Amino acid sequence: VLLHRLLSDELRRRLRLELLHVYAPLGAALLALSGHTAWVLSQQQALRGPELRQAALVYGLCYLALLAAVLVAGVATRPAAAAPSAPQRAEEAEEQGRFAVASRLHEREGQLDLAVDQARRAGEWGRAAELLQRQGDPFGAGEMHARAGAWDRALACYEEARQWAAAARAAQQLGQAGRAAELFERAKDPAAAADALEQAGLSAPPELLRQARRFEQAAQAWLAAGDRLRAAEVREHDLGDLAGAAELYFQARAFAQAGRLFEQLGETEEALQAYLAASDGQFEALRLQLAEG
Repeated sequence: VLLHRLLSDELRRRLRLELLHVYAPLGAALLALSGHTAWVLSQQQALRGPELRQAALVYGLCYLALLAAVLVAGVATRPAAAAPSAPQRAEEAEEQGRFAVASRLHEREGQLDLAVDQARRAGEWGRAAELLQRQGDPFGAGEMHARAGAWDRALACYEEARQWAAAARAAQQLGQAGRAAELFERAKDPAAAADALEQAGLSAPPELLRQARRFEQAAQAWLAAGDRLRAAEVREHDLGDLAGAAELYFQARAFAQAGRLFEQLGETEEALQAYLAASDGQFEALRLQLAEG
């Protein structure tokens, strides 16, 4: 009965055993014992112990041989425990807080999004950046490099992604004020470009100051550069300072523009002087004299 219970269908097929083979030794033993008992009784003799023990030994050896064969075959055919899959191991690693291991397991399975998430949780910013770069996300890679303090790599990634403002901030971190200003200009942020230069102790160009709507600074910068004409244009058109613009136009020998502004301000003598100094201002001077009587 024990042998029958141990003998699975698969083992029976492998060993080519049927129930007949399992119970045949028992049947043969019973028949032999019955025949021997009948013969002994017909001879009016008593059953002797050694004969019974000998029969039991033969019977037992048969079943021991079968039982051993079944056990050996069962061990040989027992399937090995299935190893956990990579996703299962990754999940276990996450539960155990081993995020770096989980990230690598996800990467092997081609699950780069999950690999990036786990790399972030592990604080592996550089590796997360590499994975994002492989995914075609240079801006995300730049953000990871920035978290890691690798500003040179962050700058390269931001420029690849054409994220000029972020690239400019990375250039500032690297102490590259000129490049930062250029990148801020590409980002259409002239005020930030001017700030970047000034924070580095550099002078912002007058045109950049004008674009940043820092008109007074722009006028002063043009004047410091010796360009009174450009300074006058800023004072006239951006600051609405007609008197200051007129004086600068006159100093810049732009007499016609100076006369026009002096006339608007009601300063007839200054306007007439400016018109007379202009190469083509005689007609305007005559007009003004006739108007004044």
